[in-house]
Amino acid sequence: MKIKMFGKKSVSAVLFWFVLLCIAFVLISAFYFIPKLIQYKNWPVLPNLTPLISYLALLIPLAFILFNFQKKVLFTKQIITYLYAFVICNVVATALNFYVTHSYLKMQYLEAFSLSFPNILLIVFALFLVSIFKQGFQVQQENELTI
Repeated sequence: MKIKMFGKKSVSAVLFWFVLLCIAFVLISAFYFIPKLIQYKNWPVLPNLTPLISYLALLIPLAFILFNFQKKVLFTKQIITYLYAFVICNVVATALNFYVTHSYLKMQYLEAFSLSFPNILLIVFALFLVSIFKQGFQVQQENELTI
């Protein structure tokens, strides 16, 4: 049996619905947690909201990417834009995590960097994907012009 990775009824479609479920879970958790955060005024807000921001920075652009993987044409300007948005959101979330772990949790730079390292690898991998999709888009455009 051959498993389809792209298109309707594929792995990307299942992952899209799974990511939407994860987004719903994060938002429900946030609506449960934020009123408690507001109630206790002695809790610092930024360190408590940073995980929420990080999860949403990962999941929302990923949902757009996986949604576009279900379409017939894979290499489009739209997917490249969503990949760039994924990179930018994760750079901001990683910088925020680094700032919070260093400033509020009083971790040394090396410890904070080691916690951010998996996110940095994800960002680099996403930049490779951007490059691959740009080249695929260019080849697809050239093939459409020659036909």
